[in-house]
Parts: sequence; C-alpha cells; structure tokens
Amino acid sequence: MIFMENNLVLKKILNKSWFGGVRDDSNLFFFDLRALGEAKYIPKEYCVMPKLLLPKDNKMIRCFSKEDAKKFHLTTYKRLKQNPKVFANLFESDFELWKNAKLLKVVDSKTFLKAVEIYQKHCANFMLGISFGMVCGDHKDLLNAKLVARLYKQHDKWRNTITFYEEQLLKKIEDYLIANDLKTFNTISFTEFKKFCKDKTALTDLIKKRHNKKLVYVFYGKHSSVITNLVVINAIVNHVFLQQISKSKELSGRVAFQTKEFVEGKAVLIPTQKELDKYTAKDLEGKIVVALQTTPHYTPYIHKVKGIITDEGGITSHAAIVSRELEIPCIVGTQNATKQIKTGDKIRMNLKTGKVIIL
Repeated sequence: MIFMENNLVLKKILNKSWFGGVRDDSNLFFFDLRALGEAKYIPKEYCVMPKLLLPKDNKMIRCFSKEDAKKFHLTTYKRLKQNPKVFANLFESDFELWKNAKLLKVVDSKTFLKAVEIYQKHCANFMLGISFGMVCGDHKDLLNAKLVARLYKQHDKWRNTITFYEEQLLKKIEDYLIANDLKTFNTISFTEFKKFCKDKTALTDLIKKRHNKKLVYVFYGKHSSVITNLVVINAIVNHVFLQQISKSKELSGRVAFQTKEFVEGKAVLIPTQKELDKYTAKDLEGKIVVALQTTPHYTPYIHKVKGIITDEGGITSHAAIVSRELEIPCIVGTQNATKQIKTGDKIRMNLKTGKVIIL
C-alpha cells in the first residue's frame, strides 16, 4: 500500500538519524511481516519504530530510527519501574507460541494465515524481549526486584534458543509459498501479497517487474511502502549510509565480557552462519572471530576462540551472552568490523575502552 507521495517519504526519512546498516535481510516479504506484527501486537503505549530496507553491495540492509529506538527502550524502562509484572509471562508465552508452531502443518490458506499470526505475535514478543534485556543490562538496579532478576535469567535462555524455532516456522511459510508457484516471493512485501493474492497474474507480474531492480522498503506509521523511483532511492541511501562511513583503522564498540585489558590475535572473518561450514572448531582455536552478529549456530565453533567482535548487538545479544557463559573476551556493536577487518589481519581488542585496532 502506498501511504505517502515519494517526496513526503523522502522528507520524513531525511529528518531522522538511522542506525543498523550492517545486517542484510534479502527477504522483503518476511521483513514486512515482522514490521506489521510488531505494530499490531506490541502494547499501544510503545511508539511504532520506523524501519528501512535499503540496497547496498547487492544486498538489502536493514536500518532503524535512532530517535524512536530510544523512545521504545525508555517505555520499557518506565514499565519495569512502575509495574514489572507486565513482563511476567513474556518469555513463557513466546515458547508457548513455538509449541503451537511445531505442531502446525501449513498446507492451505487457513493454516498459512495461522502460521503468519504466530510469527507476527513472536515478532512483537521478540522486540519486547530484546528491549527488556537491553534495559536491564543498562540499569542493573532493576534487577533488585526478584521478578525482574528471574526474568533476566529467562531472557538469556530464550535469546539463545529462539533462533531455531523461528527458522523452522519461516521454512514452513516459505515452502507453502514456493508450492504455490511464488519462488521469488522475497521481492514483494506481505502487504502487496495480500493485496494481489486473489489475482495470481498481477502478483506474478509484480515479482517479474522487481527482478534485479533497486528498491527501498519503508515502514512508517504502521504502514509499509516499496519505493522504486531511483532518484528517491539514491537520496535515501546516501543520507543513511553517509552517516556511517569511516576510514579509520580503529573501531569502537561495547565490551560484553572482559578477561584482561588487551587481547591480540589473528582475525577470522565469518560474517554470517552461511560461512561457518568452511571451518571447524579446531580451525578457530586461538583466533578472534569477526561477525555481523553471532547466533546459536556459532556456539559449537567458538569454545576456544581468543575473542569475538561483532558489527551488531548490545550486552544482551547472543554474542554477549555466550561470551559471558564461555568467558571469551567480546566487543559488540562496532557497526563495520566486517567491512574493515579481513581474515588474517592482526588485531588488538582493548577490553577497557571497547576499541579495536587493526595492527
């Protein structure tokens, strides 16, 4: 659904600062599904966080509004101070969703919509859970409340296992769409799919039209839009990514776990889990792993690494949690470590300041 004229969209985007810009998400369909789910199921006192999916280096990169992210986490903080019981069943309810998802067979439009509903409810839980973890990590005084401290422990378990459940459900949705001749559905949004689902020809034509074309996805004010105007696309991309350009050999992030002040070693670049198959745990022993972010798929490989550095994440990200569990030095949220560090580079991690220097 087109919700604004292109020039109005552009004006609103250029008036905001954006963060992210490091993690690729090639599937526009699922990104829209997630955004709509958050808007639909997150409590009304929260702001609806604007999101972008932008073309960069032949990938689609996700970005979020800094201003609205701060508002979102501030709301979580206020809720935890006033009445932490509102979070009491958050993680248990999400695990319950996945029990239902595991039993669900997506074979027709009815079960497809049920799978979509489960996924969208999870997306709302995910945003609330991530915000809960970040706020508790930044405000340790909140953990003085027994309920909050118990939930904080649940958060780590949930964060480390939820990825596998999510993958299983998305695979069911994807298989259903492919079975219905939508092999390249990832170039359309879920909003567009709903609009054209009764007109298969129109839907197929739209998919073909999008093939290998530049586009920008915008989620703003509970509505989504796909922009294909190249002038507008270039203006948005330049505004967002020019904020993030850095040619320095020094990177800065957040210390998630510290064993000593400095750690030096050779880097191994493993941006995403797809590249994990090239290595064994033995290959990575004594190395510093550099990734966009880690997921539970990384865990068997990194027990004996010297350090972990990620582009994304905060102190409650998977990398931060697993580094504390395994006592591995870790710096998260460097934004562009995977762009500046190459496999074989000798690097130094300063575990007091969060600086990473390419030697």
